[in-house]
Amino acid sequence: MKKQTWHRSIQRNYRHNEGIYEDLIASSAKLVFQRLAGESKKYLCKYKIPQLYE
Repeated sequence: MKKQTWHRSIQRNYRHNEGIYEDLIASSAKLVFQRLAGESKKYLCKYKIPQLYE
């Protein structure tokens, strides 16, 4: 009986951590894409390349 509840709590914690990691990955990916977009805009402005991406 104790083993079963222990297993359940591990599953619950794992699911909780999985959600946290998904959020972290999503937010870091968003930051990376924002940074890339900023860099490409700077590059486009610097070299006067017609802006394809708005």
